[in-house]
Amino acid sequence: MYQLELKGEKTLSENKLKFALEESLSPELSDDSVKVHKFSNIGNGCVLVSISPVITVILIWDGRKHVDINLTVKDD
Repeated sequence: MYQLELKGEKTLSENKLKFALEESLSPELSDDSVKVHKFSNIGNGCVLVSISPVITVILIWDGRKHVDINLTVKDD
């Protein structure tokens, strides 16, 4: 689990976070079965979820400056 806090006047958005997650998973996303699903009807932010046979990522954004990332890698 990672907890990140944005400093300064920079801003986040659902689209920026989804793009960043998709780019970080690009080797996994080459398989059409792996997708990033966005749920934006939760409070002010959103939840992004990606589940594959190899990795599971849940990203929670509070709509302001705080991001939680839960990353699980299935490795023997």
